[in-house]
Amino acid sequence: MSFERLKCRDGRMRGLLADWERWLIKADNLYCRFLARVGDSPFLYHEVASVGFLASAAAMAGFIPLAEYEVVKRGHEDKRARVDGRADFWFCSDDRAYSFEFKRARVAATPANLSESLNCAYRDIARI
Repeated sequence: MSFERLKCRDGRMRGLLADWERWLIKADNLYCRFLARVGDSPFLYHEVASVGFLASAAAMAGFIPLAEYEVVKRGHEDKRARVDGRADFWFCSDDRAYSFEFKRARVAATPANLSESLNCAYRDIARI
C-alpha cells in the first residue's frame, strides 16, 4: 500500500505517520472504487481533480479538508510584493495540520520532468 514506505522512519514522526496512514488507506480504497467504476486513474485528469480526490479521501478518514483555497503569496519576480494566490490542499487532524502543493507531471514520467515538477512545487511553496 501507499503508506508502507512512510513506515521505514523512526518513532519521531509517529503522529504524522498515524494521520497519513489513515488518509492513504482511504485514498487506496477510494482509488480502487474509482478505477472499478470509471476505468481510469483519477490522477490522469488535471491537478484540481487530483486534489479533489485526495481531499475526499481525507474526509473519508475523518479529517477536515480544504482544497484550492486563497492565500497571499510573495510575487514571482519581486519577492517583497504580496499577491493574491491559492494553495492546493490542506487538511487537519485533531493535533496536526498539513498543507500540500501539487504539480502535474507528464504521464510518461522521466527523472527530468519529475525533477522539474518537484522544483516548480518547491518554488511555489517558498512563496507562501
